[in-house]
Parts: sequence; C-alpha cells; structure tokens
Amino acid sequence: MTGIFDGLSGVLNATFGAPVRMTPQVGLPVSFRGIFRETPTLAVDGNGREVVTTALILRAPATLADDLARADSLEPSVAPGRLFRVLSRVPGGSPAADAMVEFVLEEITPRATARRCAMPRARRWRPRPILRAGKASGNGRR
Repeated sequence: MTGIFDGLSGVLNATFGAPVRMTPQVGLPVSFRGIFRETPTLAVDGNGREVVTTALILRAPATLADDLARADSLEPSVAPGRLFRVLSRVPGGSPAADAMVEFVLEEITPRATARRCAMPRARRWRPRPILRAGKASGNGRR
C-alpha cells in the first residue's frame, strides 16, 4: 500500500517547504528544506483552565532527522529574525524512503513584530455626565 504514495513526501516538501538553517550544538550550520507550521492548540495552564497557545512544528526529511538533536537551533526562512530550539521528536511510523519527521520547537527569541506593532493601552471607560433640561454642563451656572 505504501508503494502508491512513495515519493509524495518529497514532492510536498519541494512544493510547500522553505529553507531552514540548523545550527547544531556541535558542528557547522546546515541548510535544508522543511515545512514550518504555527498551529493553534489547547493547553491547560497552572490553574487548570484551558488556554489557546501556538504549537511550533517543523517537518523535516527523515534523512536529516538523525542530525537534528534536542536543543539544536533552527531559523526557518518563513519566520525571519526568529530563532527556535528543538524540544522533541514526534515518533512517526512512515516506512517511505522520503518520509517526513515532525519536531516540536520552542521559540528562543521574541517576535520582532510583536514589539513594533504592540497595541496601545486601552483607556479606562468613564461615564459622561447626564445633561438635564434647563441645566448646563460644566461649572453648574445657568
């Protein structure tokens, strides 16, 4: 059954993938094509409430998966100026020769756009005085 889909991962990576620069803890930086995603997901905070957070996932070719280790730094070209660290490898069961392997990432540097495009602080809402017939607003004079 896998024979039908052999080569499909390579085609998807060539179509949707983008250059990623990997800097291992030991050794020289390497560039490869991978698929980087920021997916909204639910998580539980310290108080037991569900909150929406972003899961950072990189899909890399299985041929490079052995070179990626925990705590290696990654810089996807689709997220310029942002640096990520490999947290873990998601086990996959694809027997294809060109299989893709998923890695969970953690952002090391804050988003540059978040600092530049920060929303201004909201002003506190204050009720306006009610004007009554025959009375002028302001200092109370008629």
